[in-house]
Amino acid sequence: MTPAKLVLTPLVVALAWFIHDSALGFQQSESENQIAELTDANFGAWRDWIRAKESELVWQDLPWVNSFHQGLQRAAAENKPLLLWAMNGHPMGCT
Repeated sequence: MTPAKLVLTPLVVALAWFIHDSALGFQQSESENQIAELTDANFGAWRDWIRAKESELVWQDLPWVNSFHQGLQRAAAENKPLLLWAMNGHPMGCT
């Protein structure tokens, strides 16, 4: 790790933590803490909040193809652009 990363990484983390706590109001009342707890009574509400909504699943209706060659053929036939998503390494930067 370079010296710049050694210095900047803790600063960025501290800044992100500060912004996060400021956005949440940092101080929560006791009643707000009790609302956030998972109980049998609020399980359904939490489940519904966590599950993907129908509007968030529309990407599954896109006509995906499994090979780049199929995509090229289809894009050429329909005179449309082709999106190729490629990445190298771990998605969280843990390489």
